[in-house]
Amino acid sequence: MREEYVYFPRPERETHFYIELSGITYQDTSYLIQRENPPILVAEYVLSGEGTIVLNGKQYHVKAGDLYLLPPGMDQLYYSDKENPWEKIWFNAQGTLVNSMLREYNPQKLVVFPGADGREYMERIQEIGRNDQYSAAEKHRKAALVFHELMQYLYDWSHMQDEMYGKETLLVKNYLDSHLTQNVPLKTLAEMVYLSESQVVRIFKRDVGKTPHEYSLDLKLEQARTLLRNTRQRVREISDSLGFCDEHYFSYIFKKKCGMTPLEYRSIGD
Repeated sequence: MREEYVYFPRPERETHFYIELSGITYQDTSYLIQRENPPILVAEYVLSGEGTIVLNGKQYHVKAGDLYLLPPGMDQLYYSDKENPWEKIWFNAQGTLVNSMLREYNPQKLVVFPGADGREYMERIQEIGRNDQYSAAEKHRKAALVFHELMQYLYDWSHMQDEMYGKETLLVKNYLDSHLTQNVPLKTLAEMVYLSESQVVRIFKRDVGKTPHEYSLDLKLEQARTLLRNTRQRVREISDSLGFCDEHYFSYIFKKKCGMTPLEYRSIGD
């Protein structure tokens, strides 16, 4: 695993915020980090490639241009895609200010901020760490201000995303995102937003560009590709985990959408 580190000196006395470590991770297909209940916040911006995050058992896929936050106190596992390994810039932070900022600026407890350009903030923190003219206390104080700016930016960004969709579409989209392994009936979505089934389809397609079924299927196939590349799960196991009725139907849909069978796709990545 090839990484370049930017070191921050430990604070001489107790402080509300400090950077434990910062750096850049370069492309490496073997990259994998696992932590149990760590006290640190992990903030990372993906420069290129893609990877997978598992936070308290919930899985997320990230790619170039995405920023993600892994809060302290939650089991963390994240690894690079074997076919398209990521390169990322990051920092780890501790202190009471971390939890306060997360509580105030990320009430939705978002983990991945797709398309949120946080590179500037990461680079500014690293510039502070490299500046030998600053004392240890100054470095952490200046980094805390940049962290505050980053959290404010992400707060504004998340609200802008909410405004991209109507309220009903956002509710349906969030529900489908969080029920990836289930086959959510259209009736359930309609009852949730107090609309007819035809209205849900029409409004969702207007805002997202595809029907709820198409959107959910695309999510499942994206997850299937990740599992085929990064695990040795059998096709049947992947099919079952993603809620397909059987592996034959899964393989049929996969080939129709991806142009090859699941096993052919896996063999390309080996």
